[in-house]
Amino acid sequence: MKLTLIKKKFKTPKENRVKRPRVEKVMLSVVFVIALIYAITLLFPFVWISYNSLKTDGYYEFLLDPWGLPKNAIEGFKNYANVFKMKVAGLSFMAMLINSIEYSFVLTGLTIWFTTIIAYTLVMYRFKLRPVFYGIFSFNIAVNIIGGQASMIKLLSDIGLYGTYYGIYLFGIPGFGSTTLVVMAFFNNMAWDYGESAMIDGAGHWRIFLSIYLPMAVPIMVTIGILSFIGFWNDYTNILIYAKSRPNLAYGVNMVNTTLTQKGQYPQAFAYMMLSIIPGVLLFLCFQKVILKNFNMGGLKG
Repeated sequence: MKLTLIKKKFKTPKENRVKRPRVEKVMLSVVFVIALIYAITLLFPFVWISYNSLKTDGYYEFLLDPWGLPKNAIEGFKNYANVFKMKVAGLSFMAMLINSIEYSFVLTGLTIWFTTIIAYTLVMYRFKLRPVFYGIFSFNIAVNIIGGQASMIKLLSDIGLYGTYYGIYLFGIPGFGSTTLVVMAFFNNMAWDYGESAMIDGAGHWRIFLSIYLPMAVPIMVTIGILSFIGFWNDYTNILIYAKSRPNLAYGVNMVNTTLTQKGQYPQAFAYMMLSIIPGVLLFLCFQKVILKNFNMGGLKG
């Protein structure tokens, strides 16, 4: 018996390319140029502050030549060493760093937990007050309530939590913001068939949530956690209003920037800024693919 080999002609990658209309190519080029310009505008301030933080003189070297490179960059590294000698409200840079870590991690954990559990409940269960909660979400996102801060300060003072992080944790417990809507959209793509199968096997509501849906929601929880952490790390307004006695790095940057710039010591202020933003930048660079990735989960095949 004679075997005959069937030769298949495989297309080269060049042949597989989709031929786009000229109009579409022009539009893509324009969008690319706009995106590139936008990226440069975001990156340039970071680069500008970086090399200006290495200048040794705030007047002659910076104010008279703000666009020039540092004349003695090695000597300029003393600005970073001086950062650790500065104090805000009696606290050193390292003490404020510890405060920032505590503040950011606790609020991020609260954000992830309450956002996930509230979104899961509203999507997977039907009850009469469900539209009311949707209205609260919309109102909270659309209207920025600033007038309530005075009453909040009075309440925290009366219960002895003003000036501490615990008061911020109490009123900062999320669950009624835009992050909840994002997680709700994620759970909307998940089928309840998993929960029904688990109920048949005797699982309760908490067991279904913790063992089935919570692990499936890890990707969106990680994304929200990273973005929330960066936001809390840069938060100084809540510290300014509710906990001045325990400043974090963001509050320290605000105070040091005001003090040093009044004295003309701009390079040292820039060095302080650079050290304070490094953790957030590193976190974003390490997890940028996780943040930008689209998650498609919850489909059933059968």
